[in-house]
Amino acid sequence: MFFRFLSTLMTIRIIVCSLALVAATALLASPLPEVAPPQLTPPDESVIKLTLHVRAGANEDGDGSDASPFPSVQQAISAAQKAAEPARILIGPGVYRETVNLVGSDSAEAHLLVIEAVQAGTAIISGSDVFADWTPVPGSPGRFSHGWKYNFGWETNPWPGLMPMDSQGFRHELLFIDGKPSRQVFAEVDLVEGTYFVDEDADRILLQLANDGSPSESLVEISVRPQKDRGDHSKLVRIYNRDHVVLRGLVMHHGRASSTAAALQILGSSHLVLEDCRVEWNSGKGFGIEQTSGRHPSNVVIRRMHFDFNGFAGMGGGFHDGLIEDVTTNGNNWRGVMFGATGWAPCGWKFSGMDRVVIRRMQAVGNYASGGWFDDHITNVVIEDFTSMNNLRAGLSVEAVEGPLIVRNAFLAGNSVGLNLFDSRNVAVVDSLMVDNTMSQVKLAGSLPMSELELEKIKPAWRKNRLRKRQTPTQITLIANRIGVTEASATRVRLIEFGMRDHAFQLPGGEFSLKPTIETLTSSAAVYAHPDGASALAFPDLTAGAVTFAAWKVLTSQDGDSIFDEEALKNARDSAEEKAGVKTNPSQISDPVKPSSSQADELEL
Repeated sequence: MFFRFLSTLMTIRIIVCSLALVAATALLASPLPEVAPPQLTPPDESVIKLTLHVRAGANEDGDGSDASPFPSVQQAISAAQKAAEPARILIGPGVYRETVNLVGSDSAEAHLLVIEAVQAGTAIISGSDVFADWTPVPGSPGRFSHGWKYNFGWETNPWPGLMPMDSQGFRHELLFIDGKPSRQVFAEVDLVEGTYFVDEDADRILLQLANDGSPSESLVEISVRPQKDRGDHSKLVRIYNRDHVVLRGLVMHHGRASSTAAALQILGSSHLVLEDCRVEWNSGKGFGIEQTSGRHPSNVVIRRMHFDFNGFAGMGGGFHDGLIEDVTTNGNNWRGVMFGATGWAPCGWKFSGMDRVVIRRMQAVGNYASGGWFDDHITNVVIEDFTSMNNLRAGLSVEAVEGPLIVRNAFLAGNSVGLNLFDSRNVAVVDSLMVDNTMSQVKLAGSLPMSELELEKIKPAWRKNRLRKRQTPTQITLIANRIGVTEASATRVRLIEFGMRDHAFQLPGGEFSLKPTIETLTSSAAVYAHPDGASALAFPDLTAGAVTFAAWKVLTSQDGDSIFDEEALKNARDSAEEKAGVKTNPSQISDPVKPSSSQADELEL
């Protein structure tokens, strides 16, 4: 009996090894989209002869020398611009409570400018001021008051008609006690321990501590910069039409920017290197890079950067010819989720207008929205070794992408949907792990194109242009992926799903048509897992229903070399978790947004 068992076991192992060999062969033999590589020109810092020094607390009349440094970063930038030669600005340890504005000129050549901390992480550009001398509020133990001279007011919904919200506006002050954030409330009666309330009617701010607490024993910082929504001082750090800039080792935090503004904003600038910086705990977006005045950013390198714990999004925008590597966008949209803003713009990161860009070793964990999002005008992009876990919405959304886009070795776990791909074509996902997402692991969705007559009724113009790209997903390649569910209670969770939102795949006569997707789909060499095994109704059919693995293979003529192997998938998940240093733990916060049909394009999960 034992030898019969051993013989059977050896046979199984031979079969599994054979299937693995077939899978590897399929991966090598299957054609992937051709992706044009970025054209990058690194800065030559050896040409720099001028070094300017900045030191917190230095005299106002400093000349920028090591012996007589400038007291502010902006002073050093002005001196470097005036010198009109390659320069390096060295910033000493300390907190610089200022906004920084770097503007280029179309009439003069931009010389290389390197702005860096003497020691990475010790030079802090801060949007907050220190608030001392708090006054106890009589009859309210632990409650303190401080004068408030600002009148920032409430921001109205920046996405009317697109983002349903349970409040028509919100504020953007931030308050930190010994570096730790406190929670803002919007009425005095809601004050509890560890919260604050801005009372503009009485020109004061109220802080509630424990009954025996006192702010005099702590460092209390409140964000007051930037003070404008637009213009020169609308960002904490702004680079406007200025090429050949390096930012290195800085911290940018406590910016009081609105939801659509970024603490670090780059507009129309090229030949940039951003490395070893932290952009965190800002009220709006951490980082944004966009075109302006007809200038599209290009030749951009972003590495070893942290865009974490920002109120709405970690980073967003787009550029041509770039490299992003070893970047984190974790814990963002903590402010947006309070108001029901969890789709559309808030996310870990959202890129559009990208061409010839490589993204490596990026992480998006615990965002109260989607982890990562490609949206419109994405061509010649490769993203590899991307970890996106425990986000409120999708791990990776791919929307209106023309391609080619290659997603390689992604780990998408603990999100609502692992891979959410809609209105896109020419996308390949290879050697990736999508596991234990709570709704589905892979979702392919889209809509049939709208007629020009229908489109003419759409306002504004940008939305009309977006809706012109409605399509069913085509030329989708899924090779050597591991896709599954390991929780015994998750029997209703789909492995692959065809989204049927907003009449997706529906022909004018009312019948559904998945042919454009199925006829151009390549799916092979996958390892699947499900609590119900291969008999699970976990794959889509032609009517938005669910079928078994066997029926799926007949329907698509795909996955002939794919297998079910729960143990292999669990091992892959455990290994990926160990590498990421994060356990799969889906968000316990429910998503308050219930999008209507008209909002589905922007709020797709």
